[in-house]
Amino acid sequence: MKQIFKSIFIICAAYSLYAYADDNAKYQSDLIIFSYDRPMQLEACLRSTLQNVNGIEHIFVIYRSSNERFANAFALVEQQYDSVIFLPQQTPFNDFKQLTMSCLQATDTSYVLFAVDDDIVTAEIDVIRCAQLLETTQAYAFFLRLGLNLSACYSVGRTHDTPQKVPMHSYVADDVISWKFAGAEYDWGYPNNVDMTLYRKVDVINVLKSFDFKNPTQLEGTWAARFARPIMQREGLCFEYSRMVNIPVNVVHVGNRHMNSWSSVQLLEFFESGKRIDIVPLQNIKNPSAHTEYALQFIEQRDIKVKNED
Repeated sequence: MKQIFKSIFIICAAYSLYAYADDNAKYQSDLIIFSYDRPMQLEACLRSTLQNVNGIEHIFVIYRSSNERFANAFALVEQQYDSVIFLPQQTPFNDFKQLTMSCLQATDTSYVLFAVDDDIVTAEIDVIRCAQLLETTQAYAFFLRLGLNLSACYSVGRTHDTPQKVPMHSYVADDVISWKFAGAEYDWGYPNNVDMTLYRKVDVINVLKSFDFKNPTQLEGTWAARFARPIMQREGLCFEYSRMVNIPVNVVHVGNRHMNSWSSVQLLEFFESGKRIDIVPLQNIKNPSAHTEYALQFIEQRDIKVKNED
């Protein structure tokens, strides 16, 4: 484990040689992605991110494999995305918090996004601009999953989407709105999440240090339940239309609503056969909810051109 942490710092120190030489450097962000037995979805998440997002300095993937087949599939993703830092959890998988905190503190960037492997970025995003707007407005966070196109909340209902109203809002830029969390419905009043929301690290690190969590579900659940009240009078920012979507194809941690359309093993078999998720039909989609059911389409891995970070 010590060797893994040491490697993080060595790699990030090397990457820092390529940091921006102008004022934009202070608005750089890291992205931490969590994945468990879902190499198929992780690959699509990474591909859509590298295709659409500018301003991310480091990408970390904290992943867990339940057997050697999944481990081998993750290794293939790692080979394909050689600019991304992959960190495997070690048996007995009690190191999730330690790895998360290490990634948060490994670099000198001021901002962080968390993501889970079934997140897909659906439109171009300049994270530097998002961070600049956070400082201009002093908003709490920038929510890439929210937008005026959302008419329902997927995760509240057990069997169906729950209608939700867009809160009263104002424009802070031509394509960016702000709103207050207090009184906002469902997703709009849920400030702490791991679905590609941009936070200041100073607002995150000490909070996450203060409680235990063993997986992303526990991280988000406790962070949302115990630490949202002090910030409910603050405002959030989002683009006019959402720029990412979560596709809940299956579940790895019990309790979350999901489609149950493909099991993790079925998708693994597809992955091993050379299939990958086709993200092109999702580009610029106006999804009705932050978590949206969608029938996956597949393409051959050999037909994919991967954009790696410089």
